[in-house]
Amino acid sequence: MGSRSKLFLTTAFALYLELIAIRWLGSEIRIFSFLKNIPLIVSFLGLGLGVMAAYPRFDLRRWIPWTLFVFVSVLALAPIIGLSSLPIPSGDDVWIWGSSGKYLAPILQSQTLSFALAVLLFAVVITFFTLLLFVLFFGIGQIIRERFLPFRPLQAYSLDLLGSMTGVALFGVVSFLQLSPFWWFFIAIAMYFVAFPCRKSTLTLFVAALGLVYVGTMDTRWSPYYRVEVQQITEENTNEVSTVVLDVNHSFFQHMGNHNEEFLSRNPDSLLSKTAFDYNLPYRFVTRPGDVLVVGAGTGNDVAAALRAGATHVDAVEIDPVILELGSEMHPEDPYHDPRVTLINDDARSYFEKTDRRYDTVVYGLLDSHTSVSAFSNVRLDNFVYTLESFEAAKTHLQDDGSLIFSFGTGKSWIHERLSSMLSRVFGQQPFVFKRLIGGDGGIFVLGNNLDLDALGDPTVSSQVLNIPGNTSNVVPTDDWPYLYLESRKIPTLYLGTLGLILVIFVFVVWKLLGAKTFTIFRSRDGNVWHFFFLGAAFLLIETKSINEIALLFGSTWVVNLSVILGILFMAFLANSLLRTRLRIPRWLVIAGLFGSLVLMYLVRVSSFSGASFGMKFVLAGLFIALPLFFSGLLFSQSLKHANNMPEAFGANLFGAFAGGLLENTALIIGIHALVFVAAALYFTAVILSPRTRESS
Repeated sequence: MGSRSKLFLTTAFALYLELIAIRWLGSEIRIFSFLKNIPLIVSFLGLGLGVMAAYPRFDLRRWIPWTLFVFVSVLALAPIIGLSSLPIPSGDDVWIWGSSGKYLAPILQSQTLSFALAVLLFAVVITFFTLLLFVLFFGIGQIIRERFLPFRPLQAYSLDLLGSMTGVALFGVVSFLQLSPFWWFFIAIAMYFVAFPCRKSTLTLFVAALGLVYVGTMDTRWSPYYRVEVQQITEENTNEVSTVVLDVNHSFFQHMGNHNEEFLSRNPDSLLSKTAFDYNLPYRFVTRPGDVLVVGAGTGNDVAAALRAGATHVDAVEIDPVILELGSEMHPEDPYHDPRVTLINDDARSYFEKTDRRYDTVVYGLLDSHTSVSAFSNVRLDNFVYTLESFEAAKTHLQDDGSLIFSFGTGKSWIHERLSSMLSRVFGQQPFVFKRLIGGDGGIFVLGNNLDLDALGDPTVSSQVLNIPGNTSNVVPTDDWPYLYLESRKIPTLYLGTLGLILVIFVFVVWKLLGAKTFTIFRSRDGNVWHFFFLGAAFLLIETKSINEIALLFGSTWVVNLSVILGILFMAFLANSLLRTRLRIPRWLVIAGLFGSLVLMYLVRVSSFSGASFGMKFVLAGLFIALPLFFSGLLFSQSLKHANNMPEAFGANLFGAFAGGLLENTALIIGIHALVFVAAALYFTAVILSPRTRESS
């Protein structure tokens, strides 16, 4: 195999493995479902230092098969050894489902002791996987460094970008085909054996790992977002299927309940009578639902409730295709096969932007991403649904005399107050809020101009009324600060503690495993390496902002996320390819274009294009987002072309991306849009430290 093919396959393998590691960790170990950017930045750190370090104390390349084996085996056995459901020891400043150490209180007879043990277990798990991923990607980085050497800098970078785009595309294919981790890892093994020299013992090791993965993922379905497990429950008296329970990522997600009156009359002792009350309650007030839109339709409970109430038509919007399929296949009431129902596989916010239909009733189901965030940032999938602008978008799709039904499963009073405040502000009226009989401490919000208030005379209904106090100090989530589950503008203690732990691990790894020589290049007086470091940190922030901006227009779906990543890599490839030609672009023009495009990115909100046609949105949004990425790519490639040591420069850039991943959390304080200022400051520092090149003339 030629040198080009080896470098291409190695970088494709690196990015593909990085993406499946992030996805699989979040699916098997609940801690990483809410901290998905941690394995992302640790992967950057390992790759960056591996490429950059010329004199490491250990050659970790030969450890790659064993590290992969341990990683895969632990994830496959995670449910058996109890790692999957470890509690997350968060404080009161951020809401995470089942997030305290109270799980252990019955065993230890002490809430304080149980919380302390939860913190210890959390730290051990974070440390273990941080070290494991670092060792794995450091070894891969060492191989990439070695395979960079035969090439000129820009040629090597082009091959790296082509390989990276191939790795992302391959991950997109396995997501589209809804393949299980068995096939993820099988493909990774195939790539490994093609890209690297192997021994027979390595094949034995990987076959054993595949066996463990197969056993550990039996009886599961894999959507582009979740690991899904299904269990049917029957009633003892009639042996009828009453409920189908869905667990995602080893946590309860939702149930498909038979809330049909005939079924409940045959099974009067069923707990479903209480959940039926919750689903039917809003229609005591909205007696003529008419044309209904359900966002967050899930497996169909809200759709079934609307049909029972006499809806003439229901548009059911659900982001997860597998959840829709399961609802069609297994829901006891079979609402998705009703001729009045149209299924729409899309993100709720995206659908608001795409359609011009108006409805008599808009229903928000128990829409919560539960245990899933974007693999590329700290934004949860549902964050742009629970914002002020999202409710305003929903209002535009309501008839003048329409009604809104909104269910939420939170257990925090400040989230109730926040939701009530947003609804009141947008719709100009205080919603009626009712406590749910079963399924958490959440609420059911109902508002509209033509509600039938006679239902309040029913003692059962009136006893469920919640009085939500007005709280003007409560921060209102917006598209710029979409953090519904964060109490105030701050970085939660959980995040700070985790990032602090990772930095401690980083210092230990550098000084104990890699040695001080690893960072001697950062003491160079010419600032060359620091230039690439700051470029990497700034680029990561612009990438994060770009993903979130595009999500507002086209949805927070996995397709959109991967498409944006591919687009970002393509912009870098295009810029690099231009510089490989005889075209000479003055450096001052590149720098002016970079900062000018950053100013445009701040002044022109991509969300302002939401009213345009799809084609126009694609062109305008792409232009404003692509410009800073393109000029950043030109600046990086110009510097890389004349770098004295290409691997050191490239590794420093990836190391900078690790720092950018840490700085990304500042969005929790200043908002996503203000990340432009942080990125601009980093780019300015990079320019100040910029090495002199022939293009500068």
